[in-house]
Amino acid sequence: MARAVPGSQTRLLALVCFFFELLCVCMPPTPTHAESPADVLREFGLVGTWSPDCSKNPNIEPGARVTYDLSLTGEAQYRSVVRFTISKAFVSIVQIEQATILDERKLKTVRRPLKVTTEGLETRPFHFWKQEFITEKIGSKIHTLSNRFVDESADVIVDNGKTLDGQQMPLFEKCTD
Repeated sequence: MARAVPGSQTRLLALVCFFFELLCVCMPPTPTHAESPADVLREFGLVGTWSPDCSKNPNIEPGARVTYDLSLTGEAQYRSVVRFTISKAFVSIVQIEQATILDERKLKTVRRPLKVTTEGLETRPFHFWKQEFITEKIGSKIHTLSNRFVDESADVIVDNGKTLDGQQMPLFEKCTD
């Protein structure tokens, strides 16, 4: 059985390190792929229609429904219909400009309103301001954990799952239709 000569292991280690460094320097860097908002929504499982009560149709009766959709060009959009009464409703179509998964339960999105229509409600300028949302999964449901305007004011609309008047944000379930 051959006996290692002192220093031969050190030389071997140095040679292995040299080849590793050479490999790292000579290999072209792998391109980084920034995920699009559509990819992130798909990965997080948000694509589809969500509602606190999927049996209600907010186009004709009080209720709420949101749809996360991907266009053919790969853009991510969000459509929200909230009907307060038969004669009062708020409908918005929003482009999702950025989306980041914060952890397995939380997703941050930056949204820019494209179109806002109202029935029996006054449309206000802030309806068209860009907003940052954090959506949280709770089991198979989702809710808005936080929502704030992305401007100089950074006014908060929802904080820790509650509106400014203290109401808990509803849980939305994924609808099958």
